[in-house]
Amino acid sequence: MIDKNQRDRIKFVNNKNDADFLLTNHHYSKGKPAVINQKLKKEFELLKEFKVDDMPINTIFKMN
Repeated sequence: MIDKNQRDRIKFVNNKNDADFLLTNHHYSKGKPAVINQKLKKEFELLKEFKVDDMPINTIFKMN
């Protein structure tokens, strides 16, 4: 869905310290999602949050 030129700009990294942005779909295999989400909102700048019925389904954070 993304133009190839734009798609080539996206690089996945294993270490969040190497990232410019963090994207989450709020599906975590460990921990409590509400606690994790609050931690992310304190640690990183919230850029965009997509919600359905007032529940976040995807969130984009800018890394500091």
